[in-house]
Amino acid sequence: MDAMDLLAVIHRDGGHHTSDVGVEQSVLDAIQIIHEMRGLSCADDIEVPCAAKQHMDACRAEAGVPDDDVLFTWIVESRQLLREVIGWHADPESPDYNDCDKAKCAWCEHADKVLGEPKNGPG
Repeated sequence: MDAMDLLAVIHRDGGHHTSDVGVEQSVLDAIQIIHEMRGLSCADDIEVPCAAKQHMDACRAEAGVPDDDVLFTWIVESRQLLREVIGWHADPESPDYNDCDKAKCAWCEHADKVLGEPKNGPG
């Protein structure tokens, strides 16, 4: 699994959106999709930034990364998304449930390796 696979999962299109608009725009669109799925709004003009934006800003400050670094944003967001998808696979209430609460699927096991997290138990 690589970033292109993750973009295809987020866009639910097998990679067509990324092919059409390019990786950078696809990443920005994917971030927006995830924020919408979480019910978050990270507009810069809101008075109190959402938790995801606060987390991103803290990560940037700690790493000394400029605010407009799309790749850094993608790395932080994609790691969080991997954790969320692992959770969806293990949640019987999720439309993406696939029994990973009983035994992890190959996708979740690979995601655990990418994240460097233990492979036993739900994400």
